[in-house]
Amino acid sequence: MKKFIALLLAGLMLVSALGGCAGGSSAPDPASGQKQAETSSEKSEAAESKAQETSEQASVPEEASEEAPEESSEPEELGDFEYRFLTIYPEEYEIGAALKAYCDAVETATDGHVKFIYERIQDPAMMDSAIDFGDAFGMMSGFNAVKRYMYYHQASEEEYKKILDAPNYESLILPEVVTLPLQGFDDGVAMTNVLWDLYEKDSAYASLIDEFYKPLIVFVSSPLYYADERLTPDVDVFQPERDVRGGAFIYLVCCTNDLWERLPAAYQEKIEAVSGREISLTFAQMFKDSRDQNAEEWAVSLPESWHGQYVLLNPENDNYADYQNYFDAFTADWIKDAAEVTEVDAEAFLAKVKEMYAAEASK
Repeated sequence: MKKFIALLLAGLMLVSALGGCAGGSSAPDPASGQKQAETSSEKSEAAESKAQETSEQASVPEEASEEAPEESSEPEELGDFEYRFLTIYPEEYEIGAALKAYCDAVETATDGHVKFIYERIQDPAMMDSAIDFGDAFGMMSGFNAVKRYMYYHQASEEEYKKILDAPNYESLILPEVVTLPLQGFDDGVAMTNVLWDLYEKDSAYASLIDEFYKPLIVFVSSPLYYADERLTPDVDVFQPERDVRGGAFIYLVCCTNDLWERLPAAYQEKIEAVSGREISLTFAQMFKDSRDQNAEEWAVSLPESWHGQYVLLNPENDNYADYQNYFDAFTADWIKDAAEVTEVDAEAFLAKVKEMYAAEASK
């Protein structure tokens, strides 16, 4: 874990440094060269011109010369900002330590003028995909198509209405496409790149997210499906979130657009310099490495654990075809729901994402 955090911090500092270099060098001062070349007569002419200009400006009515003040770029004039950074992860966890390092990187990038106060939220329900961070930044943890499906089709009428009324509902259903179970999305790093490509190149997709959120870090965990070998999908007893576990989840570090717009542009740029695709891929790789390690351990420990009945789900399982058929039907339901909520051709969107993923995973 220490090695990962060190690499993360090094990467953040490099990105920040590169951003600083881009605007840090200063061009030669043309005034100094001018002074060396000016003759005494040129100086006199310049002084007379300046005096005339000053006189003309003085004759203009005051109200006609007023302009809207420009935003200052001096940190002491922009003010200081402090926000809660909400997450379900304690700092002792590897992901918690990485998130804390990100908070520290934001403070460093803004020379201490923007601070994220790391705060663990004890109730995981507060970090669900229907959360409104309000006046805080934070990580929205572990939302995916299966969880949405459970709410959308099996929640009580009260819960269902709450989710549909959530202002961010439309913003999150399309990203869930890469979490559809058994649809060929297996590599979280490749899925993360696909989501960033969609955000940067697909204006319809981006507009749904931007309607409510300012995404800073977006990544996908690599799935490792394990299932109750005693069951085959059945409408009476089968519950995908309970009976098939370990699917892909999306993690989103963000704030609301309303909060983001309250930050001065100079600070927005500095925060963006330590956010975005590269750090997202770092998180995705961390989860993928953990998945690969768990795959080796769980292949032995799952059948022997107190869960006894659970085994890794793969094509060699006797009932794998039943699960595949179930989740194909599940995907068809997702297409209908996504099209209804977003007015996007969700079937064409899924086909496009599968093509993008195949190209990315083959690199």
